[in-house]
Amino acid sequence: MVAVIANLVAVPLALGSLGTERYGVWVTLSSFVLMLSFADLGIGSALLNLVSEADGRDDRPAIAQYISSAFVVMAAVAAILLVLFALAYPFIDWAGLLHVGSASSAREVGATLAVTFALFALGIPLGLAQRAQLAYQEGFAVSLWQAVGTVAGLVGLIVAIHFSAGMTGVALALSGGIAFGAAANYVAFFARRPWLRPSLAAFRAKAARIVLRRGMLFFVLQIAAGLAFASDSVVADQVLGPEAAARYSVAQRLFFLPPVIIALATTPLWPAYSEALARGDRKWVRTIFMRSVVGSVLIAALGGAVLTLLRGPIFSIWVGPDLVPSLSFSLALAIWAVLYSWGAAVVVLLNAANVIMLQVVAALSMGVASLVLKTYLASALGIEGIVWGVIAAYVALTFIPYTIYFIRWSPVAAAIPHAVPTGEAA
Repeated sequence: MVAVIANLVAVPLALGSLGTERYGVWVTLSSFVLMLSFADLGIGSALLNLVSEADGRDDRPAIAQYISSAFVVMAAVAAILLVLFALAYPFIDWAGLLHVGSASSAREVGATLAVTFALFALGIPLGLAQRAQLAYQEGFAVSLWQAVGTVAGLVGLIVAIHFSAGMTGVALALSGGIAFGAAANYVAFFARRPWLRPSLAAFRAKAARIVLRRGMLFFVLQIAAGLAFASDSVVADQVLGPEAAARYSVAQRLFFLPPVIIALATTPLWPAYSEALARGDRKWVRTIFMRSVVGSVLIAALGGAVLTLLRGPIFSIWVGPDLVPSLSFSLALAIWAVLYSWGAAVVVLLNAANVIMLQVVAALSMGVASLVLKTYLASALGIEGIVWGVIAAYVALTFIPYTIYFIRWSPVAAAIPHAVPTGEAA
């Protein structure tokens, strides 16, 4: 919750410092980098399942080998990404690509992207500790260190604003805070479990192959998720301009406050589901799953209704009257927040049960369709068209297929008496 509040405080501060256009450019850059979250090759998600399974067997050597092997691969990926970015950087007109109008903003774009990308790459191997913590069902520790990073970013933002550090300073502060939290978490986690500390001595080629093989479907899934969920601000910038990207990001940030809280609450269920399914406790899985889905939908619906009805005073106090979203835009965001929250609760169980192929097919089709629809509807309807595009794609290609799966074939729906092939990433 501390991280959520700090993020909300950071928005008006950054807006006031940068202005709407430059804030929109920074949001677009951040969204572009976020779309590259697949760059860890799905290793982080695969590691979570592998460590959880090995912990259930009390197999410390296997856990150490998986962690060290995953770290080596992730560090290599980060290094390769940095080299490729450095080679490509001088040859791309970043300001033109992002439709930057003012000369001052254009001068800052390249440096801002470089800082954001470098810190993102650093976070790839550092994020390994968070995955291991989730496997050990230490979600509280993950949230704690994320809060530390967010607060550090907020402090850095205040310093950057005080010294008029511009867009690059804002990026360094906020992205640097996240990296600081991840690094501190990494040090703390392995200080408490020195036998798991990554080392070349514990690296095993076989373990690396297992992690990569188990991660491939997660990798494809993360690519699709980037297209579907992280591209909104990029589409807004490319179709409508940086100011539209800023307006979209600000409104989405507040309407997605309930889904963010829901995700923090449901993500720790992943290893819990895995262990319960492994020991055959299907009744518990079904009970907790239904509670999480119903609770997630109700919380998101209530939050969306309140924000839609009171959007005028809430947004005016938060970011000023010029950025109050329209009623139609607010309704679209409220509906999308409910659907997203439903999905957040559902995919935790699917991931825990290694039902990945279903997600890959749904996410790939939904990602491509949503990108096309968002682009077309943004041109036709304006900023709210982006939301209606992703809603249409999600309902048709994710919500309906997942619902059919759980009704007809899901082991959960029938207390798992008859297992049906699920497309495991094994």
